[in-house]
Amino acid sequence: MFIEEYFGVKLKDVQKVEARMFGNCETIYFVQSRGFGKTWLTAVCCLAMAVLYPGSLIAVISGTAEQATLVLKKIDDYFVRNPDILREIDASGKNPVTLSRSKGICRMKNGSKIESYSIGTFRGNRAKIIVIDEAPEVKKEDLEAIAKPVRNTTRDNCVQLNIPDYASKMISITSACLKSNYFYEAFVDTLRNIAKGDTDCFACALDYRAAVRCGISPMTFFEKEKKSMADSKFQMEYGSIFIGAESGTVFPYELTEKCRVLKEVEISMPLKSTAEYVMGVDLATSSAKHADNAVIVMIK
Repeated sequence: MFIEEYFGVKLKDVQKVEARMFGNCETIYFVQSRGFGKTWLTAVCCLAMAVLYPGSLIAVISGTAEQATLVLKKIDDYFVRNPDILREIDASGKNPVTLSRSKGICRMKNGSKIESYSIGTFRGNRAKIIVIDEAPEVKKEDLEAIAKPVRNTTRDNCVQLNIPDYASKMISITSACLKSNYFYEAFVDTLRNIAKGDTDCFACALDYRAAVRCGISPMTFFEKEKKSMADSKFQMEYGSIFIGAESGTVFPYELTEKCRVLKEVEISMPLKSTAEYVMGVDLATSSAKHADNAVIVMIK
């Protein structure tokens, strides 16, 4: 793999798969636990694409300008000390990465550029690769009106030499969010496309246990976090579970979560239980192929 062989940066097994998909696919969703290193991996993948494909314009976008600079900060913190990476960067007597609180730019000697934007300042720009950091925080209408159209970009050297270009990419990175957020629907739609055989898409949701298995984070950290956080918040932040109800549901998650006390499913009434149980039955009497199934609900 280019990142390991040329840059000398070692990747965990999961990261190798994600880096491969970063290079091969057009639509990518990385949903991972906090502390999994998704920003770090995105930074080195952006560097690899910038080096491999001269003249690549890579834009990192988020809901705020400060959030969007995090990928550039990872480059500045971890990768500019790598001599194999540094020799590819056009420092021109300046810092390898130009950084402020609201802006970050890294220019490569081959004409590629990695630059951060808030979604509001990206209008009118062009990019071959778009990285959406903390994607659920970017409004759906802004993403569709501002970010998606700019992918219709061909590198200038491909135009001048009349050679084919690689397909534009959009990479979304985040931890899990509420199901009512548009991002959840987009994530599920991508999974359905993958199931149908679409090889241009990739999506994954990796929890804290995967980070522990790879040796990225210690289990003790997550055990402490679990004790100090509400279970539902922990499951979203670290469990990569999309919590809540679909939009338009009769009983919204925000209403029912406050009342929920049962944490584990009961398969039988506990011994000496004094609780009352109410059974609701919706019988399916039709033999039609697409008829509803029978539903039995137990309320304790």
